Amino acid sequence: MLFNFYYWNVFPIKTVALARNRLMPDTTKITYTLSEEFIELFKLLKICNLVESGGQAKFLIAEGLVMVNNEIETRKRFKIRKGFLIEFEGQEIEVV
Repeated sequence: MLFNFYYWNVFPIKTVALARNRLMPDTTKITYTLSEEFIELFKLLKICNLVESGGQAKFLIAEGLVMVNNEIETRKRFKIRKGFLIEFEGQEIEVV
């Protein structure tokens, strides 16, 4: 029971994210220009200002709320390369 109290008070964004995806099917497109060979998934969410911290990004990825190339991705350090499409909370990130 303590976990549920902590979980819902510290990370209420999960319920907001689920509700937003159901209520707002239209997406906003973000283009990210990759300067290196790859970037880790959690860092990309943080750089694009879709989350407040790296810890929050890791948590949301582990919960399965992020899709990479139309597949749910739960690996926090998944290497994102040019041509990948990331979806999170009605936002699409195209990596070029």
